[in-house]
Formats: sequence, C-alpha cells, structure tokens
Amino acid sequence: MNINKMVFLVMVFLLCFSSTTFADEKLSNELLVEYGPLLQSALTELKHSPEDSEILKEVGKLYFYIGDESADRHSTSKAIKLFQKILEKEPRNAEIKAYLGSAYTLKARDFPMKTILSLTPLGYIRLYYVNKGIQEMDAAVEIEDSNPFVRIVRGITSYNLPEIFGQLEKGINDFSLLISWIENPSLNKDYKELFTDESFITIVFYHTGEAYLKSKNLEKATLFFEKVLSVKQNTPYRKAAERMLNKIKNKDKVYE
Repeated sequence: MNINKMVFLVMVFLLCFSSTTFADEKLSNELLVEYGPLLQSALTELKHSPEDSEILKEVGKLYFYIGDESADRHSTSKAIKLFQKILEKEPRNAEIKAYLGSAYTLKARDFPMKTILSLTPLGYIRLYYVNKGIQEMDAAVEIEDSNPFVRIVRGITSYNLPEIFGQLEKGINDFSLLISWIENPSLNKDYKELFTDESFITIVFYHTGEAYLKSKNLEKATLFFEKVLSVKQNTPYRKAAERMLNKIKNKDKVYE
C-alpha cells in the first residue's frame, strides 16, 4: 500500500472511529448492570479453580462485554490476555478466536490518547488492530462456519466498524445466516436447541435490526425491531427495540 493511501486511511479512521457512539446508550447501561455481578461471581469461582478453562472463558467474555459496552480499555485488555492464554492451549477454538478478533477492534476503538496518536505514525497501530481483528474473526469462521456464536460476534463487530473497512455487508450476511437457522433449526442441527432460545432469538433480531439501520434500510430495520417485540421475554433488548422504532418513526438521527 502506498504512503498516500495509508495517510488517507489514518485520517478517515480518525474521523470515523475517534469516539464511541452507541445507537442506544440506555441498552449499554442496562447490560452493564447485569454484567457486573456476573463477573464478580465468575472471578470468585476462578480463585478456587484458576486453571479451569471454562471459567477462564466466561471471565474473558464478561471482561469483553464490559469493555465493549463501557469503552473501558482496561477490561478489554484483560479479555485479550485471557483469550490469548486460552488459545495457547486451544488454538482452534473458533469461538474464542472470534472474541479475540472483536476485542482487537475494541482496542483500536478505545486506544488511549487516540486523537493525538492518530495524527502521528502511532496512529497506524489502531489500523493494525482493526485489520488484525478482522483477520482473526474471518479465521474463526473458516474453522467453524456453522457456529452461531462465532457468527454473531463477527456480525456485531462488522456492522459496528466504520464503513471505510467494508465489513457492513459481511455483518448483514452473518445475521441473514443466523436468521435462516432460527427459522429452520434443522439447517444447523448441532445447535437446534439454541435456535428456540428466546434470549438468543431476541439478541439476533435486535442486532439484525441495527445492522440494517446502519445500512439505511429502514424497512428491514423496522421489521426486525418489531420481531424483537414479538418475543414474549422481557429483556433490555425489548426496551431498546421500542426506543429504536420510536426513533425511526420520528425520523430521529440514530446513527451519525
């Protein structure tokens, strides 16, 4: 890549990725209230079983979720270290590989002094982490392309990346595949019970709506936010979907 193109990418990256923007900040706050106690409980278990791989995975994911929703780079760094430790023993663990890739993009998003650093050669470090994250998530899909957890992690990350990285369509495709499995669980028999789980269905419907909203397809965004409301379970995603539908109806600016 020539130097002029690299400089252009860094400047666009600064404009698109220099601050954290949540489509629904209330949802992030509500999820953080849930994640805090879960993390403390998992950390207590980890003290008693420090080498238990399942507990390590749970702790890593919770640090990841907290870093994602709060833009707390320290939580994201802890998640990355735990994911890397797990992958040393399980190098083909597709789910953890996907989480690691997504965590790298969060590291770029929440880089310290990012505005200043993006104007210096150190700004390329942020581009490096985004590209590394994309590569890790794509590798995870290659390892286990029918794993719905891998698909949802890549899907959410992809539609949240600045459009300059060209990942939005990939994210929508991941969610289209997830929707097809929910509509016909026999297409992915290994996870057929998951596709009837209301919590999972709600999350997939909600993020599919956000992905279409990001692509400015208001008709499909509305369809999937309404599908969230059709699920009986009352979750933070249901309330967020209601808020999104009101914003669409009132033609509010949902994404900058």
